[in-house]
Amino acid sequence: INILLEVFKLGLNPCIFCIGQPDISPFEGQLSDSFKDWLKSNINKSLSKYSKKEKSLKLWHLNGAQNTYSEKQYLLTFHELDSITKEENNILKNQEHVFVTNNFTKDNFNLYGAENCSVIPLGLDSIFFNKLSKPAYDDPSIITFGVFAKYEKRKHTDIVVKTLCKLYGNNMKYRVHCQIFNPFLGRNPQEIEQNNKGLWHQLTEGNKYANVISYEYTKTLREYNDLLNSCDVVVDGGLNEGWSFPSATCCALGKHCIASSTMGTAMWANSENSVILKPNGKEPCYDGMFFSPGQPFNQSNIFSFNPSDVENAVRFAQERVRKNRLKASGPKLQ
Repeated sequence: INILLEVFKLGLNPCIFCIGQPDISPFEGQLSDSFKDWLKSNINKSLSKYSKKEKSLKLWHLNGAQNTYSEKQYLLTFHELDSITKEENNILKNQEHVFVTNNFTKDNFNLYGAENCSVIPLGLDSIFFNKLSKPAYDDPSIITFGVFAKYEKRKHTDIVVKTLCKLYGNNMKYRVHCQIFNPFLGRNPQEIEQNNKGLWHQLTEGNKYANVISYEYTKTLREYNDLLNSCDVVVDGGLNEGWSFPSATCCALGKHCIASSTMGTAMWANSENSVILKPNGKEPCYDGMFFSPGQPFNQSNIFSFNPSDVENAVRFAQERVRKNRLKASGPKLQ
């Protein structure tokens, strides 16, 4: 949407092709009628007006980037493992140019011979995300930890949530807000909801903690902005991120942050604005859900860390909050 808004501001009228059904409901009440009319018009005309002679920009994964409407396709993509397959490499080489969001991915692609790459770092989406002045709780002594990324092995969600439950479960001086709902865990709404509830039961080991809250899928960006603002510390176990949007946003809004020194988070997390998690090695990426062995896409390894390092980082961040709840250095990222 932000890319499209910039194109709209430039007064351009490109053919716009949507992968799947377009849905702007998350931006409810925050997009102008003129932009929505422009978007609809340029989607509707696309099949009758496009030309393969025109350059195109595609925002998508490597799997599917081989499908193009243009002889000169520029690809903005995300890759979150430590190597690429021969199929992925060939797809990269057939792009006119490839944009990625961090130096690790660029260097990784270059290593395998795909040299047509450059880095475009992401940033704070200041249109839809901003700092709220009202605290989440009336009691100013309460410290709130946030986990804001869909459940995945790659994000080490299980280690992070179990650590927070172990340290703070039912201690009402603390709150743990978890928005880890994964909308891809099933074939229909009922199955998705059931699988997410099952995961939560597994993560909490069946315990019902009064101060550990699991949020449903957040439908609008207004709600999501409220949720990101509700924490004092965002805890990010993702050592294998293209950028890690929720954590980067929290950090830029002045929240304390726990993040890694690897891949996308290395582009913005530093010792001044974050407690840094360092990897202790690598492990295979396969999780039985999104990464399976023997496939042409998404093979190889993810970074790992020692679970005790998460516990130490959380305790250290807790003390940072007590000394200075309003972190001054994070907003420099804006």
